[in-house]
Amino acid sequence: MPVYKSGATFLKFPLQHADSPPLHVISAAQIAAISLVTNPTLDCGSPPTLALASEQRLHGALEILRYTEGMLLSQLGKIDQWLDYAPRFGVGSEFEGACRFVDEHLLRNTFLVGNSLSIADVAVWTGLEGAGLRWQSLRKSKKYQNLVRWFNSIATEYDAVLSEFISTYGKRGPTFE
Repeated sequence: MPVYKSGATFLKFPLQHADSPPLHVISAAQIAAISLVTNPTLDCGSPPTLALASEQRLHGALEILRYTEGMLLSQLGKIDQWLDYAPRFGVGSEFEGACRFVDEHLLRNTFLVGNSLSIADVAVWTGLEGAGLRWQSLRKSKKYQNLVRWFNSIATEYDAVLSEFISTYGKRGPTFE
């Protein structure tokens, strides 16, 4: 029997479907950034079961899909919060406080929302880039190391797109007005 790391989320489904797992459930979980371990161990005729790290069990594709929908909606709400926050990098008196806030968030997170780049990351990155010399000065210091790491990793990963954007539009932060 395989040994899985503690805290994993398992998708269990009938053994006779080992070669055709419930792909609609798996794809929805991936979109919602839920990392799954598939486990075809259930008896014939059993509904798919999502076993969460919290030991909660969700039975049936519909219930699992509703759960993933809730995770997506939660992420959208968090993205909206960051989109509202991003323009603060363009306000001189709020710039350092905004940097501190995002730096503290990035102490425990690789991205602003979820486990991959989102529009929230793009908006905040653009806000920092749009701050010009003020951000470049802080970026060279050791003051906000988590924020600098995050900023640099996005700049490196998406260099071609971001360079084209900056050359076309200049260094302007988001306004969302």
